Amino acid sequence: MPQCGVFYMTLEQEPNLAPVMLIVIGNSHVAGAVFRNDVLAERMLLDIKTSRHEEVEQFLRNNQDVSYALICSINGRIERKITEILHRYEVPYSFTRDHTFALSLNTDEPEKVASDRIADMYGALRLYPGNSVIVNISTTVTFDVVSADGKFIGGVIYPGLDMSARAMAQQTDQLPYVDINKPQHCGATTTKGNICCGIYYGLLGAVEKILSDLKKEYFPNEEVSTLVTGSSIIFMGDDVPHNALAKELRRDLSPLVDDIEPFIALIGLNEMVKEILLNQQEH
Repeated sequence: MPQCGVFYMTLEQEPNLAPVMLIVIGNSHVAGAVFRNDVLAERMLLDIKTSRHEEVEQFLRNNQDVSYALICSINGRIERKITEILHRYEVPYSFTRDHTFALSLNTDEPEKVASDRIADMYGALRLYPGNSVIVNISTTVTFDVVSADGKFIGGVIYPGLDMSARAMAQQTDQLPYVDINKPQHCGATTTKGNICCGIYYGLLGAVEKILSDLKKEYFPNEEVSTLVTGSSIIFMGDDVPHNALAKELRRDLSPLVDDIEPFIALIGLNEMVKEILLNQQEH
């Protein structure tokens, strides 16, 4: 078996034939996928708060022929647990931060652009090879502006649904924490209903307004694709409340964007694997 840890795969290992495992470790969820011959074959999605390590191990047991894993992580605590499991199953891995990629980060602080945002951008360029704006609705809501020539040229960070609810409860004396769902009407007669309306419809309004202004500012006379992704719009197994909210969000966001692709980061990671292998070939 290959030695575990950071790897540098050689082309002699025939990467186009070897199954690849891709893992995105976020603040609230872990998403995984296995690509076989450049085709997404299997997916895994875990809620960090309720999932157990055995589910990751089962995913590895179901895909014992994987040759390596590429990891995109913004959660150090969870990534340590994931890499322990990969070591145990002798799966070589590397992090996206171990590599240099062609995507240009035309920002004042390129080193602070989170790796999951970069994966989203690669996925968008794969699906829509032109100008695009990606909206990722997760713990936070990020807007990433990507030009057709492969440059990240600007973005926005906005609080997510649960983050907004927790901040409101923590920063006031009398407002309660509310599990956000879609209200029946935009307006309510209870305090909890008022909060739910404000946060849910406030998010929709923010997405509409921010997307409109970003398109005008960066691409005033050009075509641009808009995409939504993120853990808040992914269906989570038997999690009925989450799934109900995800369904409503998809329905309400659909008129505001061109496409909804929940697993765009995994598609992006697969493109990043190809770039790693190409860089090795050139060197």
